[in-house]
Amino acid sequence: METDKLMALVEVFEGLEDWRNAQQTRHRLDELLTVAVCAVLSGA
Repeated sequence: METDKLMALVEVFEGLEDWRNAQQTRHRLDELLTVAVCAVLSGA
């Protein structure tokens, strides 16, 4: 997948509020959701 297309997918989730505790998170919510969508689309 091209980088610009992946970044466009990340931008879709940027506006979501992250309800998790900030001290206990390693990754941004928008990046996690992008990986989850890519995994579902690839059949994982």
